[in-house]
Amino acid sequence: MRAIRRSSRCAITRCSLTSRSATAGKNAGPTSKEYLLAALGACAAITMKMYAERKNWPFEGVEIDLSTERYNTAEYPAYQGEESFVHEFRQRIVFTKAR
Repeated sequence: MRAIRRSSRCAITRCSLTSRSATAGKNAGPTSKEYLLAALGACAAITMKMYAERKNWPFEGVEIDLSTERYNTAEYPAYQGEESFVHEFRQRIVFTKAR
């Protein structure tokens, strides 16, 4: 199976979705897919923090590693729709416990 892989290491703490900055239109900011991965990662991190607190686990932080691959539907046997491509998202979660 051949795939187009896109992996991002992104630490977005503050971002703007408007094009009023000096770098607007210069391809300098995150892509739409990178924003989506950042949002999914933030949601997962918040959920893991709440879960750890609820279980009273010693918790210092969480590392979320997200990646996505794009497949032609002909090369992705599990797909049953009519689109040309399938986007598969993967997530790895690592807890950092307090010392």
